[in-house]
Amino acid sequence: MQLEVFLYMIKRLKFKARRKLKMMSLEIRFHKDRLLSKNSKKVKLKYLFHVLTRTCPRKKSGCGGGLAYLAHNNCAYVDELSNYSYCCKHCHDEIDMMYQEMWDEYWSGRL
Repeated sequence: MQLEVFLYMIKRLKFKARRKLKMMSLEIRFHKDRLLSKNSKKVKLKYLFHVLTRTCPRKKSGCGGGLAYLAHNNCAYVDELSNYSYCCKHCHDEIDMMYQEMWDEYWSGRL
């Protein structure tokens, strides 16, 4: 019995480690893509500052600049990295509400 529990815990830890590694890889690709884009040096330096300090780059929305993280949006673009945004929890909730309204409008026209 204890061996089964131990094996289950090991299996669960491996799953969490793989998931975390995948997310770290995705975050590196996301930031690399943003830094290698065709934006000006000023925009790239601002973005790099926000990434290094983990502050929200969307301070214009009145969020107060909380701790930023990479989060999946409620969208389905072909490019996997376009489905993510780097912002704080408050801004991410606003983005989710915007996409939900767009999906509701889309599905109301389809049905």
